[in-house]
Amino acid sequence: RKALCEQLQQYLDSTDWQHADMKAAETIMRQARQEWRRYHPCDRKALKAVEARFEELQSALHDRVKSTWDHNVKAKEDLVSQAQALVEQDSSEGLATSAKQLQAQWRDIGNTPRGADQRLWKKFRAACDDILAYSVPMMSLDNLVLTWSILSRAAITLANF
Repeated sequence: RKALCEQLQQYLDSTDWQHADMKAAETIMRQARQEWRRYHPCDRKALKAVEARFEELQSALHDRVKSTWDHNVKAKEDLVSQAQALVEQDSSEGLATSAKQLQAQWRDIGNTPRGADQRLWKKFRAACDDILAYSVPMMSLDNLVLTWSILSRAAITLANF
């Protein structure tokens, strides 16, 4: 258990948290807890200080991961708001392209807690589906108008011969 604390401390100290792989950090956090439990039973009184240190290190790691989760949840909430604003937009021009850009941004955002991610994804997906459902028929209507225009000109040209 002492060696596990040393490993956690080394990980916390040596990681560049600005560019850290947060998925790996989440995995390390879970694996450390599993490893801790694997060394059970032990004399709790004798290892009380070690347990306190472990909990402190786990808390520090969790705080780093949670900070990133909070940032990513906020970024996804912003994308949901942007997608919902596109649904309310009067013009259909560029809606499909905007929706695709938002989807690309969504993919680039890092991990979030599962529950929050699923809740936000449902809202985001519904808004994107609404955008695409609205813009695809409009694109088809535009194509129909363009085709009608071309055929009308061709008919007029033929009638003049």
